[in-house]
Amino acid sequence: MSCYTIEEYNYENGKYSDELLNKKVINLAKRNKFYIPQIKNVIDGSNRGLFHANWSQYFFVAKKKTKKDYKVVGFIIFYNHDFSNRRERFNTSLEYWLVDESWRGIGVGKKLYEKMLDAPSAFKSTNYKVMFKKDDENLINLYTKLGYSYIDKYDGNSQVCNGEHTIWWNISLSKFYIGNDDDNLVVLVE
Repeated sequence: MSCYTIEEYNYENGKYSDELLNKKVINLAKRNKFYIPQIKNVIDGSNRGLFHANWSQYFFVAKKKTKKDYKVVGFIIFYNHDFSNRRERFNTSLEYWLVDESWRGIGVGKKLYEKMLDAPSAFKSTNYKVMFKKDDENLINLYTKLGYSYIDKYDGNSQVCNGEHTIWWNISLSKFYIGNDDDNLVVLVE
């Protein structure tokens, strides 16, 4: 396969406004039957109202140069969550990660995932989460290999999802202290 680049797609004027790139991302989602309405909502900004003010969204695309312009061969979309302005509760949520079927197995997905881990805001993340279809053995194997696992509760909240999906976590920090004694212990994962 030819070389490709990975670029951040910046959110401007209330949406992702590069119409050509939007079409190419949506076409990739359509070719792979991948969450098309949700990807459209991310692109046009209609999902922004669903998220807390302290959440930041990031979007990286993998592009292959063609004779005329480029082809989108993959993308990753993730959010950083900061509910309490405490580093210990700053998490990254991997929302959508897709590599075109014909480009899988050559490292494109790995490079996109590394972009998420290397994003300046992700340096503050203590834990990472992902939600996916619970019966997808390929995803179970992939996320297990990346260090994710299912947990019942996180920061006191049940991780039960709708009947079709499951939430898994990659935990670096399971508890922390707000003070100097055991009375101030905050347990994120039991």
